[in-house]
Amino acid sequence: MGTIYKAFDPSIGRVVALKTLHTALLDDGQRQQFVNRLQNEARAAGRLSHPNIVAVHDYEHGHP
Repeated sequence: MGTIYKAFDPSIGRVVALKTLHTALLDDGQRQQFVNRLQNEARAAGRLSHPNIVAVHDYEHGHP
């Protein structure tokens, strides 16, 4: 669905996972479905609390 990077978030002072989506080659309908899937994934993961599941702090949708 995308690429995940190891990054540092200075606002919370720790290492985070940064997930980016590759939507440049998708048409508008496919792109929106992709973004919806990421939003659903972020919401679902945000409701979980477990040491083996990363916490979701934020997600953002930018337009190409």
